[in-house]
Amino acid sequence: MDFDPSLYRKPDGEDGRELMEHMNAHHRPLMVWAIGELPPGRGRILDIGCGGGLSLELLAGAYEGSHVTGIDHSADAVEVSLARNAPLVEAGRCDVLAASVSDMPFTERSFDLVTAFETYFFWPEPTEDIRKACRLVAPGGVIAVVSEVRAKPGNEDAVLEYESVYGMRLLTDGEVLGAMRSEGLEARALHHGNGDWVTYLGRRP
Repeated sequence: MDFDPSLYRKPDGEDGRELMEHMNAHHRPLMVWAIGELPPGRGRILDIGCGGGLSLELLAGAYEGSHVTGIDHSADAVEVSLARNAPLVEAGRCDVLAASVSDMPFTERSFDLVTAFETYFFWPEPTEDIRKACRLVAPGGVIAVVSEVRAKPGNEDAVLEYESVYGMRLLTDGEVLGAMRSEGLEARALHHGNGDWVTYLGRRP
């Protein structure tokens, strides 16, 4: 099925729910790889743009005893994520809220791990919103911004196409890492062997 490109930014309605199932399956390998690169011992976890809820499931499984909070600006995504993770919700280990990355209802430095899978390039102001996400990272905590595509030398045409078709604003490694460092984080880019997948990992000392 060919999906309306606007649904990737905000998956709503019947087609949006179908797209979320598609994205859960498509993004699973990326998420598994990225989570495998994260440090152990995270108790308070926030996932920004949780979409179909697979990320919450995988994070809760990777961090036994953690509490995972998901946010998404799509009301349908919130419903789908809650349904997928019903056992975790009932156990008091997961909640999902309707919220935008630009206006998150959390106090600064309140999470041990903040994640964002395949979403930063849809944020209203990607650089500033990355900074806002970084402010939620507690001392000793980390943030992971994960993408299966990145702006790099040689793929300028692809970057322009992603923006024109999907409205994606891909940043360079330097731009993402610079935003993290401006908030006092130690930051580095982890590149998968395929050359495209990337995890931007920031740690607050």
